[in-house]
Amino acid sequence: MTLRVRHTTGEEVDLTMNRESILVPTVKGFKRTQSGDWDWYVSTEPKIGYIRLTQFTPDMVERVKEAIVGEGPTMKRMMARARGSGSRILKRSSHIRIVLTDEIKIETRETRKAAQKAAKKKASESKAGSGATEAKAEKSGKRAKKEKK
Repeated sequence: MTLRVRHTTGEEVDLTMNRESILVPTVKGFKRTQSGDWDWYVSTEPKIGYIRLTQFTPDMVERVKEAIVGEGPTMKRMMARARGSGSRILKRSSHIRIVLTDEIKIETRETRKAAQKAAKKKASESKAGSGATEAKAEKSGKRAKKEKK
């Protein structure tokens, strides 16, 4: 496609333009880092992430692997009513988790609790196996202390 442009000076210039698709990223982060990548976190402690979805396109289904919405804390407020009474206002919030890729391991409250339970179970099993005689000796030591009192 050729476009003829006339400048204010009266000079005419022919510009050649090619029609092509312009790909605009639909998933953006909070801000850019110095290297040009997206920084997804608003704060690192506690980890609060931020994404901007500029539009929903067919490839969004491929990019977003998981989206979970959960109930967040509810702020309770009071509103003045007639005759000196008041009524409660509930300002609800939500926790939203969106996973964009499978490459990053996501730590949730549930996975953290499961890992802690597994660690406790492993520790108790190792104590039970090696410390059975120690536990008996400890119990007899406590009995001896009670008898002295």
